[in-house]
Amino acid sequence: MIADAAAGDIAAFVELLDKPMSSDGLTQAVLTAAAHGKIEILEAVRERVGPRFLQVREHLALRMASRRGDIAMLKFLLASGSPIGARGGQVMRLAAIHRHDAIVDLCAQYGCALFGDAEIGAPLEKIALHQPGPVVFLHLAKTAGTSLGALLLRMFPASERLHYRHVPGLGTDAITATFSWRLENVVSAFGALPPERQRRPILIGGHFSARLIPHLSPSRFVISMLRDPIERALSVYHYYFVPHQPEMCRGGIDEFFRREDVHTRFGYLFHDHQVRVLSGKSELDPDLAHPAALPSPVQPADVEAVMEMARSRFVLLGLTEQFDHSVVHLARQMGWPLTAMIDRRHNVTEREAGEVVASDETRALIAGVNRNDLALWQQARSLLQRHKAIDEPGFERDLDIYARLMARHEQGAGYPALLAYEHAERGIPDPRLQYFVE
Repeated sequence: MIADAAAGDIAAFVELLDKPMSSDGLTQAVLTAAAHGKIEILEAVRERVGPRFLQVREHLALRMASRRGDIAMLKFLLASGSPIGARGGQVMRLAAIHRHDAIVDLCAQYGCALFGDAEIGAPLEKIALHQPGPVVFLHLAKTAGTSLGALLLRMFPASERLHYRHVPGLGTDAITATFSWRLENVVSAFGALPPERQRRPILIGGHFSARLIPHLSPSRFVISMLRDPIERALSVYHYYFVPHQPEMCRGGIDEFFRREDVHTRFGYLFHDHQVRVLSGKSELDPDLAHPAALPSPVQPADVEAVMEMARSRFVLLGLTEQFDHSVVHLARQMGWPLTAMIDRRHNVTEREAGEVVASDETRALIAGVNRNDLALWQQARSLLQRHKAIDEPGFERDLDIYARLMARHEQGAGYPALLAYEHAERGIPDPRLQYFVE
């Protein structure tokens, strides 16, 4: 009854609100109203039961509106206090899948407005003085890159991005890119920018390999994340193959990784994938992999080449398993507020929430075809530890402040309050931009 009323006449729904109603019933009303574009129903819920009830269910309504391309509903939710930052990556991804370009732009606008122009613009000007050139985010699949990408997006105005999606008709001052863009498209778009724009710290990011870097103006602002390759492979299975290739998964995860075509047709995803992406070599690049052949083997020398580049050009080679440490290090290096690194994790699969089903034999099989990825992950972990040790005592102080900011955020504190608290605790730091060349 409540769902039918939420989809129909406002007067009938208001009558129901005057009667005792379960939390589940109200939740169903919110979802039904969002599905039918009934803003007046959500306004009635807010008036009768308070905005807090609506906010805790905001992600469901935001996702529904994104799928439908409902600009009016999204604007209502955002204008009435629903923070896009916590779910921005998910909302933008759904809008992109359903080709709702205007929503992608709307979400980006709200994401960048969280801290105000002054707080966003000043750090970009400061880092531009240290090293001209783009900030390059190489997003490796299933390494918390969606979460990190959402944080990076909020630090760059729309005019300073070449990231995730190209929105037609917005001109060169609102350049973005899709995950489906090939590297050559990004290189072409960057080359079309005026020389002065190419020397600014514009954000360029997506599922691109390090083959992109030589095509850009010189920059030491390279950012990426790694993950334990066994856990990454299991996550790829649950995130991509279970929903999109179910016929390959009927025998379960152990049988899946024993299939020959997994190691031929999809070997580029499961065999030392992270070294392949970061090596910059055409013969290893997953984007250039032949679908019917075993991928070219990765060598230990490729691991060393990636680590050399990380030591000399990366401002962050972070770890999914140490996400908080990684983003605090990034904020300190770039002179960004720690508050800008506060967000919920995006794109987490059900398996990552606790369902681990792979046998020890399967995990050993995955490890066997990822020896170089394991070596890279271990060396990156050691490098991050050295960075933290060199950056003391400030790093541990900021890590503690970050934990307190996260706790306040989870208790409902808004971004302006978090930013004010951070300024009182640590001030406004300058970029450090230390490159640890060994």
